[in-house]
Amino acid sequence: MTNPLVSVLILTYNQEDTIARAIESVLAQQGDVSYEIIIGDDASTDNTRRVCQEYVSRYPEIIRLMPAAPNKGLVDNYFDCLDAARGKYIADCAGDDHWCDDFKLCKMTCMLEENPDASVVYSDAILRWPDGREQFTSETGLHPYCDSTTERVEGNDMLVAVLNSSRALPYILSTALYRKEPVKEILRRSPEIVRNRRFGIEDLPVMAALASQGAALHYAVPTLIYEQQDESVSNSASPVKLVNFYSRSLECTRRLAEYYNISQERLKDSFDSKARYIAGLAFNSGDTTAISLVRETLSCWSLSIPFTARLNIAFFSIAPLRRLLATVKRLLRR
Repeated sequence: MTNPLVSVLILTYNQEDTIARAIESVLAQQGDVSYEIIIGDDASTDNTRRVCQEYVSRYPEIIRLMPAAPNKGLVDNYFDCLDAARGKYIADCAGDDHWCDDFKLCKMTCMLEENPDASVVYSDAILRWPDGREQFTSETGLHPYCDSTTERVEGNDMLVAVLNSSRALPYILSTALYRKEPVKEILRRSPEIVRNRRFGIEDLPVMAALASQGAALHYAVPTLIYEQQDESVSNSASPVKLVNFYSRSLECTRRLAEYYNISQERLKDSFDSKARYIAGLAFNSGDTTAISLVRETLSCWSLSIPFTARLNIAFFSIAPLRRLLATVKRLLRR
């Protein structure tokens, strides 16, 4: 197969127990759509790569495994796979998630073919927790464009929604099928605005690039089982990790807003919300590294947060007061 219509990117790291399920969910696709699967194993230390190699040997005409390399991190792993993609359209799936609609590629491809002014088709997802609980993303109140009444979102509206998101993006990128060319065009013109290690994320820059180039279409069938882990990059028990993640997300949003000429006033609620959140995280954690990171972030971007939050951070920057607060907290926990 030399010219597949769709390239499916599967990114994985240490997911030997779930990677086969992810691959099988793509191989289960029905309909007359040619596709390839590109697997980016980011230097797993378990048997993930061996499982992937077994699938390559079974489906050599469909599956390609990226060459072994030292750990790259999420951003470089994603965009290296994208660079290797030969398809006109791109879809992706994490190694611990899986697709749940066998006609996803067939239906979404038809929608993009019939709507040349659209850059992406997305869908609802099913959130699944370790205890077996499930919930549609459209039921969380965080993804209003995933409700059943939405059919189409114009590009500028989606761009503002992407950049103005404070708790969750308008849709999960792994539910989507998108045109490769709009993203490649931005990458050629301004690579650092899409592929940027400092951002630490790939979905927000890709979704912004797509929104800047066309409308978004809603496919009204859930296509993804999105596994909710006890601890992930954005749901970590470490305050430093959390503050670092959201600080980088904040920087990404600011840089993208400047690039796409979206005024900061239109995004003020998002910026203020994120700033308050990371300030609260740092103060409540009592971690001096987290406090320093927040002070640096707020200073760098001239962000405003409520006076009480600034007072808390200033208070915690004074060592004797910090020790006093720690003592009080220990006494209250008794």
